[in-house]
Amino acid sequence: MPDRHRHPRPRPPRLAAALALIASAPLAAQTRSAPPAPPASAWSARLGRELARVVSQGDSAALERFLAARLAPSALGDRPLAAHRELWRTIHRQSGGELAVRGVRPLGHGTLQVLWAGRIDRGIEIFLEPDPADSLRIRWLAVLGPVSPAAEIRLPDSVPGGEGELLAVVERELERLAAAGEFSGVVGMARRGKVLFLRGVGWANREAGIPVGPHTRFHLASLGKSLTAVAIGQLVERGQLRLDDSVASLLPEHDWHPEARGITVRHLLEHTSGLGQADSAPAGIVAAVARAGPAFAPGTRWAYSNDGYEMLGAIIEKVSGEPYAEYVARHVLAPAGMRDTDFFPADTALPNRAIGYARRETDYFGREPREPNTPRLRGKRGTAAGGAYATVPDLLRFADALHRGALLRRATLDTLTTPGWPLPGPIPGERYGYGFSVRAVGGTRGFGNGGGGANWGICSSLITLADGSATVAVLSNGDPPVCMQLAHRLAGLLARLP
Repeated sequence: MPDRHRHPRPRPPRLAAALALIASAPLAAQTRSAPPAPPASAWSARLGRELARVVSQGDSAALERFLAARLAPSALGDRPLAAHRELWRTIHRQSGGELAVRGVRPLGHGTLQVLWAGRIDRGIEIFLEPDPADSLRIRWLAVLGPVSPAAEIRLPDSVPGGEGELLAVVERELERLAAAGEFSGVVGMARRGKVLFLRGVGWANREAGIPVGPHTRFHLASLGKSLTAVAIGQLVERGQLRLDDSVASLLPEHDWHPEARGITVRHLLEHTSGLGQADSAPAGIVAAVARAGPAFAPGTRWAYSNDGYEMLGAIIEKVSGEPYAEYVARHVLAPAGMRDTDFFPADTALPNRAIGYARRETDYFGREPREPNTPRLRGKRGTAAGGAYATVPDLLRFADALHRGALLRRATLDTLTTPGWPLPGPIPGERYGYGFSVRAVGGTRGFGNGGGGANWGICSSLITLADGSATVAVLSNGDPPVCMQLAHRLAGLLARLP
């Protein structure tokens, strides 16, 4: 299943700290503190500049020497040195050979960097982490995706003219992004309990000539994890579950690895379990993960985990006595009025469903036509880790239901949206709670979630202000990060409206 955070995962994971767990406290009190993000290393920027210089030269021998000298064994992973060489030779050919580092942002113990190709006026974003044992070597290196000037969100920081000016500004920006081929999807904004804006642009199905409409259904990817978190919160409120219950005690029928017995519901919700993010069927994940054990001591590090949320789905089924999808439909979707959301199989005919259009994995600068993602989704169905289909109006209803207490008590919602571990991603200062991300929005606090991944043709984002005064939902059948950046900017504009 595609993931919002399917960026390179340094081995071992980057962030480490101990959590204070209060097993006997009620849900509203079961919070934890998170460590600050480590500073970016100057060595990371230096290595990025050296990489850009060597790749720009187009000298295969020089590139071979650089990779052999600079890539630590952990950077090679499953990719042999020859494959790394071919990757960067391809990037040289596609770029025209004129690369320079533009923009270096900290992420964990490394940095996100943009290698800008001046000849084609485009770039690629990479993640680079130096080896802590030898700063002149690269511990982890990966290409994340293309960067295009046309995809940059061109919105003002404020709209003094109020709602009317905001609607006009958003309308123009959506038209521009759609005309540039950088956005296809639906944008919805609600303010003070009223839908303020709802507009779709682009194509839901290019081959059939079907345009995107306001009620087009889109794949949510990992935004669906918030549905799982709400379901867990409900079970805790009913006294059927505690955040600090161990997974092994809740699912004793599995053969648990000794190091996995300490994993709790809390660890699963906040991605500190040490479990992985496989894309296999959930029926086989729980037993396999139970036997394998975590990659690190639970609660000591943050590493995104689909497997952890599949575990939560199994727990929901065990505790509630209902299949996961049926529980969520009855206890989350129905009370929220989410009539167009469900866990539809990806290859079943469904009215008003958008087909995802993804970039090819080898189209590093995003200059080639996008391809339907249908083959990649064949046989897949939404699970507790994500993958439901929904509309933007339904996401606005979901946020409204959270704020008015139709799904959870306020104390429970406050716990799920307590900012915790620093969150790797495009939004500075964003932190993870329990199935929700938390960030500063226009000078106030907001929370939500998102989903998608490079080369999947899926991007989703939901942001709502903590006081319930405004919500933005953006769904797209294109690759991230445009829809996420657009949602963040729009939420900021809403928060600053007079």
